[in-house]
Amino acid sequence: MVREGEKHDGGVSLPEDIVFDVLARVPAKALCRFRCVCKAWRALISDPAFVAVQRSRASPYLVGVFYGAWWPPKVRVMDMEGNVIRVFEVRVLGKDDGTNVLGVLQQATTRIDLICANNAYIDPAAGRAWTIGLDNRLATPSFGRTALSGTVKVICLEDALPSQICKVATIVEGGAQPLTWRQRSAPPFLTTWHSKKRATVNGIVYFMPRLGLNEHYAVGNSGSNRIAAFDLESEEWKIINGPTFGVKAETWQVTLTELKGTLGVVHCLRNDDHSYANIWLLIDFNKSVWVKEYTIQMPRTWGLTKHLGALDDGRVLLLVSEENKVSYERRVFLVFYNPSTKTFTKFMDTASDTLVLYTGSLLS
Repeated sequence: MVREGEKHDGGVSLPEDIVFDVLARVPAKALCRFRCVCKAWRALISDPAFVAVQRSRASPYLVGVFYGAWWPPKVRVMDMEGNVIRVFEVRVLGKDDGTNVLGVLQQATTRIDLICANNAYIDPAAGRAWTIGLDNRLATPSFGRTALSGTVKVICLEDALPSQICKVATIVEGGAQPLTWRQRSAPPFLTTWHSKKRATVNGIVYFMPRLGLNEHYAVGNSGSNRIAAFDLESEEWKIINGPTFGVKAETWQVTLTELKGTLGVVHCLRNDDHSYANIWLLIDFNKSVWVKEYTIQMPRTWGLTKHLGALDDGRVLLLVSEENKVSYERRVFLVFYNPSTKTFTKFMDTASDTLVLYTGSLLS
């Protein structure tokens, strides 16, 4: 019963823990609108504890640079259904004119809500990007969060042949500029600049050796299976051995990735009938012990452009390319691979191969 003089809108007031649990299951795009409902909801949705819980329950996102009829290109953030959640121009803050255009998205850094892209880092939640202040275009920046302190750092390697210069900077939350670089010891061997041959996992940045123009893994090439590991916490280098493939072939195309919370090595080979992608996981860092997790058999015409990651349901997301032998046009598309049934499900065609799987939050 409503007493005289009281307002009643017919609604029911739910306990705060129930509201928290319900909203944490809502997609980020809707939550951004729900901030306008009331001050209490805005405070709740902006709370770091809520953001962390919502992120743990949410599916990952796809982020990529797409080129249209107009310049500059735009960054698109999509959910796993292919719906576009956010679009923003690729403009870098920290430059005098503020219009420096990025290129390839190189790396999605897990659990730090940032994406590495050439000479900048992007915050997809805020739709902003900051330059990391590198003058050398051949420099190779990589990001990560330290395992113990949780500090976000970026490491950059610049060629100073026959060696490399290693620089490290700490990223202050909020994108404060400029970054303060400090020089550290050089890597134990000359590492590759190729973005697919670098990976950041649990506070360690891994680099493959530089093996030549095409950067292929040459079986029998002395030291070719070594991997340089830079610990972002101690800022020191270590060498681990890659997996032993045990095959007789002249070359393997090999890339590094993060999979199931550890370092993965993806190596591909084609024969007359099929294209193969074998994925090895590092199960013991100190002893360089690896286990083969997947052997993915694809049609002969397919080429694995990038392994994007594994989803909670066990499916693996792959970026695949296929070339038309008549027109020589290259087609790029995303597929889900189901390890249980060893089948592929086409997800979407894409004109861009600069895609990364983003597991961060879109709630800034």
